[in-house]
Amino acid sequence: MNQPLSRGFSEIFLNNLFELDSYACECEKDIKNVAPGEPPETTLKLYSNTEQPLHYSYAAKEGLNLTGNNGGVLAKNILGQLLALKDGDVKGYVRFIKKYGFMLPVAFDSYEAVQMDNLVEIIKRIKATVTLMNTVDSKSDYEEMFNAVTFLLYRKPVVLKMSSGEYTTFVHGYTENVYGTPFLRDFHGDYNYLIDQGFFTVSDVTVSSGTTKISSDLYLDVAQGENNGVPGKSSQNYRNLFAMYIHEAKSECDYQQIIDFYEHYQMDYPGKKRIIDFVDLNKITYYNPDASFSLSDDLKKVLPVVARMVLSQEMNHNIVGIHLQYDGAGLAPKWKVETLLQALYFSVFYMKPGVEIYKRCKNPNCRREVFFLTNRTKTNKEYCCDQCRSAAAAQRSRQKKNE
Repeated sequence: MNQPLSRGFSEIFLNNLFELDSYACECEKDIKNVAPGEPPETTLKLYSNTEQPLHYSYAAKEGLNLTGNNGGVLAKNILGQLLALKDGDVKGYVRFIKKYGFMLPVAFDSYEAVQMDNLVEIIKRIKATVTLMNTVDSKSDYEEMFNAVTFLLYRKPVVLKMSSGEYTTFVHGYTENVYGTPFLRDFHGDYNYLIDQGFFTVSDVTVSSGTTKISSDLYLDVAQGENNGVPGKSSQNYRNLFAMYIHEAKSECDYQQIIDFYEHYQMDYPGKKRIIDFVDLNKITYYNPDASFSLSDDLKKVLPVVARMVLSQEMNHNIVGIHLQYDGAGLAPKWKVETLLQALYFSVFYMKPGVEIYKRCKNPNCRREVFFLTNRTKTNKEYCCDQCRSAAAAQRSRQKKNE
């Protein structure tokens, strides 16, 4: 009996690995002092080294590797090495690019300029995506999940203009509106009724009743840009979120869960609330300096739903150019991967949520695989290799002797 097409396609997708041919890059850094008191601006100048071709291949349980002509592994776990890069480590980024090439095709006959800040931002998005894959099926890593989701939704898009084309990070519908122009609901002839009644009702998927009452006082505060004791309530981002939350057509958009989640997360907090101010990966600050992360039981149910939505959109955007081909020589299907960026996201795609996880090696001096792919159930696997386990044990022994 023929199996369903979707099932057959899924098995092809999971059982066939992929390869990529690329080039190493020459990379230099230009540092420009823009203004007194401002941090210097770093630009990477790079071009393809066609005399140093690279071949990547993906291996199950090992990840994306650099391989030689005969199939031998020259460097393991390229995604793990990328995750280990520190934001301000320009030298580390340059070493990575020289060894593994750039994420997008680069000219071979002239320099191409890439702003360091933009490259860091793109890699942070990869890190956030991996974090979501690590946590989306977890019932304990809510804060990590929240930080990754919020980073992907609240950071503005980044554009890289290369000779081979233009790459833009994904712009979520929520992001586009939270940074857009406020479009507060217009009550027309019902405005006086709203004032007299003192509230109006909006749909809300985070509560069991399916609706929430909004006071006319809150509406007027936001419409007039008044804080009234709630720090950040007059900020553009919150006003735009509130406008989305009360919009009569909200239920027709495909990200209502995101809207409702962030409205409740910020406004259900006791006291001065916790309107989000600054967002970076693993660093979120609030207009209320006393606010901190916490989730109600209802929001704990919604956050994984939001995380899956954001994760799927990020992944689909970055693997959209990959397509299936039939290899006549090998008489088998194979994936056509064009760029290292696609290969990195495709490596994330091959992770099994709830089963595999990227862990940080507990050896603080690890120089091998700072982040390594392992089975989630192996809770005792804390080191990437036996050498790191031995090195960490030796360090602990020396510390005890010194004490």
